[in-house]
Amino acid sequence: MDSSNRRRVQCIYIVGEKTGQTFKEISRFVLGNASYTITSIPDFDEFVGDIENIEPGCVVVKASAVQLAQLALARVESARSPPLSLILLGDTLDVATVIEAMKVASIQFLARPFDASHLLAALAEGFDSLDRELQTTTADRAGVDQLASLTPRERNVFEGLIDGLSNKEIAKRLAISHRTVEVYRANLAVKLHSKKPTDWVRLKLGLSPGTANRRRDDTSVEEPVVDTPEIRATRRS
Repeated sequence: MDSSNRRRVQCIYIVGEKTGQTFKEISRFVLGNASYTITSIPDFDEFVGDIENIEPGCVVVKASAVQLAQLALARVESARSPPLSLILLGDTLDVATVIEAMKVASIQFLARPFDASHLLAALAEGFDSLDRELQTTTADRAGVDQLASLTPRERNVFEGLIDGLSNKEIAKRLAISHRTVEVYRANLAVKLHSKKPTDWVRLKLGLSPGTANRRRDDTSVEEPVVDTPEIRATRRS
């Protein structure tokens, strides 16, 4: 099944100066698509200040490196910072702007004039990136909850096992019998949904077993999608 069919309503935020023109352009291209909701926020500072109340979505914006650095800082300091994907508008982008944008979220570039295919491709890529981030965040949060469910003694045994100690060595450290360690180890297998200490190490590192394997195996770097009139001309030739 196509991932777009599994998604709920997708939020598009049009932020910064001249949002009226951009709003009309984007609305014209996605009109009738019930999976999108579009919000126009003319004041960039207002968007940054309200970041905790923003739902995950694609942010269509023309912003300077300074503004993007401000957004990145706000996300770090926020108690609840939603996953975002940036679609940067502009004919040219300097290195400083690109660097600051990558600190905020996944990014795509969209140059005017753009048509429906260019916009929808950028949105699709942006929402795919959001889906991946949300899935990873959910899995990692589940791992944190699992560790929080451990009793103090279970946590002691857990720490010993991921340090590579045997049951007898843990028993000696905690001044309990190795049979008792085996009982705690069985409890850990139930609470952490795995009997493998290697999976427990990943949980402590903030990775779920599934996402840990995916991140370890995936050595590719996701590069931003660049879309300019010159590149489009090359594609048509």
